[in-house]
Amino acid sequence: MGLRALGNPIASFIDYYSKTGSIGAVSGGGGSTPITASGGTELTPGDGYKLHVFTSTSSPGFDVSSGNGEVEYIVVAAGGGGGADHGGGGGAGGFRTGTLSVSPGPYPITIGGGGAGGVRGGTSPTNGGDSVFSTITSSGGGWGGNAPPSDPKSSGGPGGSGGGGHGDGVRSPGGSGNTPPSNPPQGNSGATAPSPGGGGGGGAGAPGGSAPVPSTAGGPGGVGLQAFSGSTVPPSYGTPGPSPGRHFAGGGGGGGPGTPPDNGGAGGGGNGGGLSGTSAGQANTGGGGGGGPGSGAAPGLAGGSGIVLIRYLI
Repeated sequence: MGLRALGNPIASFIDYYSKTGSIGAVSGGGGSTPITASGGTELTPGDGYKLHVFTSTSSPGFDVSSGNGEVEYIVVAAGGGGGADHGGGGGAGGFRTGTLSVSPGPYPITIGGGGAGGVRGGTSPTNGGDSVFSTITSSGGGWGGNAPPSDPKSSGGPGGSGGGGHGDGVRSPGGSGNTPPSNPPQGNSGATAPSPGGGGGGGAGAPGGSAPVPSTAGGPGGVGLQAFSGSTVPPSYGTPGPSPGRHFAGGGGGGGPGTPPDNGGAGGGGNGGGLSGTSAGQANTGGGGGGGPGSGAAPGLAGGSGIVLIRYLI
């Protein structure tokens, strides 16, 4: 207790609490006040929260007009494109979640675009674009390994989640996930392709998979993660998953001549080509694109665009 407070009980009380960090409880400063904000698609699911969903780049983005406190966020980057002809599946976009303190003012939003699929002997696949909310950046998913002979991208690319490696005679390694690193991690690695089929792209919830040997199938994409909990996110966003709720950032399935149906990861990952046919990553999920089948010069397909979700108590 400071000497200036001696003999004055009120001053003594304030002087003590100013040294414990609790002065706000006495003076009325600090703490949080109800948030009023606009931006994106605004929803009130009836669970005590207001939800803002952004599916395209926006400025001012999440615009707080009054109040201060913490909001919960999920920032999903775009998925990488799948590789061609026994191609690796594209990696899912990075999935970052947490809380952020906000006060009145604009918070611009960037939504990443899906990476392009690869073409044998032609266009190389590309990573997905980053998604950004304030200081939070999620990294685009890595490309899926593309067909040689001339493409240097036969290995899966690094990213939020890594792309799967190219199969056939090359059997290239998958790309690393959580690149650049974040804590907690924003994704997982893509799979090496030990069989003729390409490796699966990594997902937010699990690494990409490899098909067993011997097999002509492509590997499965890694599963994505659930957004928030319960029924906060309506079924118009994300996909079903292995647990209740809506899922995002699934890895793309690897392509091969015998690819089984539905080998894209839950959370928007595209299926690898083969018996099931190639599919792109689902829009606004961050899902990786499916790898091209093992026939002719079949291309890989694009990754899905990203999304940002923000919620707070009302």
